[in-house]
Amino acid sequence: MIRIKHILTTVAFIFNDDDKLLFISKDGQNWGPIGGHIEAETIEDGIRREIMEEIGVDSLEYIDVLDISRFYDKNEQCFKYATSILMKLTQGIPTPSREISNYQLKWISIHELKMKPLLREVVQKAIYIIDKYKHDKSIQFWKKDWKQSKEK
Repeated sequence: MIRIKHILTTVAFIFNDDDKLLFISKDGQNWGPIGGHIEAETIEDGIRREIMEEIGVDSLEYIDVLDISRFYDKNEQCFKYATSILMKLTQGIPTPSREISNYQLKWISIHELKMKPLLREVVQKAIYIIDKYKHDKSIQFWKKDWKQSKEK
């Protein structure tokens, strides 16, 4: 009998007061959010641990879950379940740790991201929520609004 591995992962879309999202890259070409595997912990604890390990920041406000997806990772030959979380940096300066010292960090403005034609839906959702969040700190507002905006 073949046993297929299932792994929980999480990524964080981190934004700051300057309306910029933080991305990380190994090669300077492909950029994505910070994240990693969930160990014996909650998803929120896992992403906070990954962020602290990778960029040395622990002052973050948890905003909400953006997306939950499942995909097959051919390299690791397993199914991965990825939770995308939106968080706001409240203090500190992200700096790559020794573990990822060859990686690059880059803040990209929401305005610049909106100009990119093929944004993944999760990034579109993050931008939408950040725009709404500036005017209303309660989270529940966006769920109904987001569905309605996608139906148009």
